[in-house]
Amino acid sequence: ERSWCVLSHSPSPSCCHTAKGKNSPAASASANLGAAAFSGGSFGSGGFQGGNVGILSYDEKLTMQSLNERLASYMETVRNLEKENAHLEQLIREWYQKQGPIGPKDYSHYYEKIEELQKQIVAAAVETHKVLLELDNTKMTAEDFRIKYEMESGLRQNVEGDLNSLRPMLDNLTLAKSDLEMQFESLKEEIIDLKKNHEEVRASSLKCTLEMPL
Repeated sequence: ERSWCVLSHSPSPSCCHTAKGKNSPAASASANLGAAAFSGGSFGSGGFQGGNVGILSYDEKLTMQSLNERLASYMETVRNLEKENAHLEQLIREWYQKQGPIGPKDYSHYYEKIEELQKQIVAAAVETHKVLLELDNTKMTAEDFRIKYEMESGLRQNVEGDLNSLRPMLDNLTLAKSDLEMQFESLKEEIIDLKKNHEEVRASSLKCTLEMPL
């Protein structure tokens, strides 16, 4: 394997190597040749004069040839990829032309179904509104019944409170009635006794009157 060096404006003899390493005889010879090539100083002072100029120019030619070959290989690869890309694009366009619609689609046979579905939607919406209205009316009726129930419940509680407050009075009246009944019974017995006494007194007075001599 050979590695090439590219000469710069200030080349060094140690930049050129072969596959045998830096310390090989070929590397030393190349270094000596490079040093001899640049023994004159700069490019303008005759550094490329003499027999050594041909060796350096040969290295440069080999380097440029290698770069040109690599560039040509890259360009060939790019051209091949462009051709393949164009071919794939052509295949894709052909596939879309085959699979794509030939003309505008006819959706007229769907119109009747769409119209029927729209009618069903409208009917369902009307029915839904009716149900919602009935639900609102039912809610209002239930609210009225709830208010009436609460009113009746309040009245019932008030009446029960009044009854609870009147029960002691009823008990007192019951006791008073019992006392009056007892007094009435005792008075009846007294009247009977008085009548008996009166009859006895009258009978005795009448008897005494009859027994008196004329």
